[in-house]
Amino acid sequence: MRLQRLIVATVFVCTLVAAAFATASLIGKKAISFTVKDQFEKEWKWEQFKGKNVLLFICDKDGRAYADAWGKPLRAAFGNQCEYVAIGDMSSVPFFMKGFVRGKIRDGMPQPLLLDWDGDIVEYYNCKEDVMNVVMVDKTNTIRYVTNGTGTSDELKTTIQEVQKLLK
Repeated sequence: MRLQRLIVATVFVCTLVAAAFATASLIGKKAISFTVKDQFEKEWKWEQFKGKNVLLFICDKDGRAYADAWGKPLRAAFGNQCEYVAIGDMSSVPFFMKGFVRGKIRDGMPQPLLLDWDGDIVEYYNCKEDVMNVVMVDKTNTIRYVTNGTGTSDELKTTIQEVQKLLK
C-alpha cells in the first residue's frame, strides 16, 4: 500500500514538473506562424500581428467557459496596449461536423474566433485542456509569458503584474 502511494505521488510530481518545464520552455521562443479562418470564413495570418504586443486566448470547448473570466479583466487592464486574439481548439471535431460546429459558433459568438482545426497552434503552445490558456507575444514576435487556468483572482493578479512588467 505504501509503495503504491509512493508511486502515485512520484508520477504526480513528475507530471507537474514536466508541465511546468513545457510552459517555461516556450519563453523566449518565436511565436508560431499560422494562417487560419474564423467562424465567418475570414482568413487570419499571424503576420498581421507582427510588431504588436499580442495576448492569445486559446482553449477547447470546455475552456471556453473561462473566456470572460480572463478576457474582460485583461482587456480592462491593458486596453489598446495589446491585440487580443481568441483561438479555439477544434482538433477533436470530426471532419463531417466542421460546418455544423462553425455555424453554431458563428450564431453564438459575434467576435472572431480563429479555428484551429488541426491543433497545430494548440500543440505548439502546449495548451492544457478544459481551461483558458493565455500567451503573451511581444513586438519582436517572442513569447514572453504563458499561463493557464480558470481565471481566479490570484491567476489574474499574477498575469496582470507579469504582463505589465513586459509592456514597460
